[in-house]
Amino acid sequence: MEEAHQGWLTHPATSARLRARYDVVSMLGHVEHTLDPRAELRAALVALRPGGHLLLELPEPRSAFAALLGKWWVAHGQPRHLHLIPLPNLRAELESQDCTVVTADRSGAHVPHDLAAALALALSRSVPAPRTALLRAAAPLVTAASALDHALAPLLRHTRFSNTYRVIARKN
Repeated sequence: MEEAHQGWLTHPATSARLRARYDVVSMLGHVEHTLDPRAELRAALVALRPGGHLLLELPEPRSAFAALLGKWWVAHGQPRHLHLIPLPNLRAELESQDCTVVTADRSGAHVPHDLAAALALALSRSVPAPRTALLRAAAPLVTAASALDHALAPLLRHTRFSNTYRVIARKN
């Protein structure tokens, strides 16, 4: 690696300085946190040279875990995730920006945390004050849920339960 930039791409001075400078731009766990995902994608494409690749990783809002866990699904947490973009929508946006989607994958991107995170979130919101002792007592349950997340991950990553997707697109 010769050079890297870390940070927002949409600032006009940054965008001008990085124009056609990179062969690869990666946005892992980034787009869902931006105020304007389209603007951030456009800025990433400005930073890419023609033929360069854009790597994106985002939570999958159409995963079975999102539907099953509802408001307790960790990616629904506000204000961390401002936008949850389904894969078909991202694909359409990239294609409208003159990109070719080289690959889209859910299985390799799955993060085994859904059950433990949902349980921890539910406990933290439902346990009355003072919480400390009760939450410590519940820690073994969260640990067990985490173990279950990891034990099921090899199977779930190949199903609709996969909670994250990864896309590689080429700038035409």
